[in-house]
Amino acid sequence: MIRRRVRGGELLFLPALDLLFLLGLIEYRPKTDVVEFVGTNETV
Repeated sequence: MIRRRVRGGELLFLPALDLLFLLGLIEYRPKTDVVEFVGTNETV
């Protein structure tokens, strides 16, 4: 969806997801193909 709707979104969206994952703020659920926010603002 990002590739189709946002020009240049692929260049910004994927690194943003990588950063959030490395910070432990999101998790990927492959069974349902969902990215879920699991962190709190206190960890940033």
